[in-house]
Amino acid sequence: MPSRSLRLIAVAAGLLVVTTGCSEIDEPAAAGLTRSDLMSDLAGQLAGSAGRTYEATYQLAGGGSATVSQAQEPARTMYVYPAGQALVTAETVTECRTRVRPVACSITVSAPAGVSGAPAVSGAPAASGAPAASAAAAQRAAQAQRVSSAEAAGLVTAGTVQLLLARAGLESDVQIAQHDTTIAGRHATCVELSGLEVTAAGVAQEATSAAVAGSAPRNAAAVGEYEACVTNEGVVGSFRGVVGDVEVDVAMTHYAERVSVGAFDLPAGAAVTDRRPGG
Repeated sequence: MPSRSLRLIAVAAGLLVVTTGCSEIDEPAAAGLTRSDLMSDLAGQLAGSAGRTYEATYQLAGGGSATVSQAQEPARTMYVYPAGQALVTAETVTECRTRVRPVACSITVSAPAGVSGAPAVSGAPAASGAPAASAAAAQRAAQAQRVSSAEAAGLVTAGTVQLLLARAGLESDVQIAQHDTTIAGRHATCVELSGLEVTAAGVAQEATSAAVAGSAPRNAAAVGEYEACVTNEGVVGSFRGVVGDVEVDVAMTHYAERVSVGAFDLPAGAAVTDRRPGG
């Protein structure tokens, strides 16, 4: 039977090559590799993808599908999911209910860092998971937390996954297993997390100077199991776990480094209500 030291060396090597099985991450790990390093790296990749232009399609639990489109100049992200869509910019969040007629959309202000009334999850890490992320990247990830309708429909946002990974790297009781895979033709690093304690209403995003949370907790904290895969591009490849009250199970089926024509358009004939102060 291999010695413990040999097993630790094998774990470290497993992070550098494509593997087919899972490797349990011990701490302290060999060659300076720690659970925090792995989680921080993956969370940082997610934060860094804020500067990318791409379009990704996801298969949702129950057979539905969703699309995330992101572009720059100006920076904006569109989430399209069953029964709705949400357009997130640096200034506003526009959420639409697409199963009503006429389609109903509302515009709200994107919450700034430290906004009152947006409570952070107890124990959420400050400035963790994206140490090299720009303020713009952190802001985009934070704003994504506000798209509660998307997550209620079973589409997890990159900001949610980013915080969960950062949290996992700080919690010594969390068991972490890592493996590599290919999703929609893209290489991805996956981690399985067991014993991660989060509030049932979602998570808060705290990265660099930005800190914005989702809706107020509806339930007490719960310990759960999660699996998250992040592609080399820093995009969510797949995710499985409970977000809020929703059992989320998503997998990317298509990825392109361009967006479709009209990807950021609101539905034709939509009734738009401006809920911004003075709107």
